[in-house]
Amino acid sequence: MYLVHIHLRSPANGEALTRDIAAVVMAAGLEAGLEHVTVHTGGIPCPVIGIYVRAATLRAAEALAKEIWSRASATDRRLSRWVPLRIEVPLLVPPEWLT
Repeated sequence: MYLVHIHLRSPANGEALTRDIAAVVMAAGLEAGLEHVTVHTGGIPCPVIGIYVRAATLRAAEALAKEIWSRASATDRRLSRWVPLRIEVPLLVPPEWLT
């Protein structure tokens, strides 16, 4: 299982990303291996949708996330106005490595 972040650019009208979008994304990926969705509306420098997907490889996880985003944004008018800047597995550094 992989965590994939979808970094989004907001629409020109300044519309805010709302947490209920998680249900839309979940419905779009439920049968494709999507396990969990969380929406970070205040992500810096941009909002982020975090999804956990079942996939054999990192590359497959990122490709699946792109597919899920395409489905979700095609089915919900609100999402169609958001532009994905990056769709990628984040590099997470364990805190003990920082000392």
